[in-house]
Amino acid sequence: MSEDGDARVQRILPVLEQAIAERGRRPLREWVESTWLELGGPACVPDDTALEDAAAYFELLDGVAEGADLADFDWFASR
Repeated sequence: MSEDGDARVQRILPVLEQAIAERGRRPLREWVESTWLELGGPACVPDDTALEDAAAYFELLDGVAEGADLADFDWFASR
């Protein structure tokens, strides 16, 4: 792996490990959105429209979640 690739893995690995450890302990939307934020998601989108799309995605998660899981994955995937 390149030095750059290694540096990136070293940055995201702790975030993903923490997220995996917290799975099922928080509502699904909160878990996914906080992980995305911790990974720097907003800095990776090209414009405000993409941020709005991300917000819509999190709202969709909130609407179909049953606790920490999706109530109907097929419905969610089709949206």
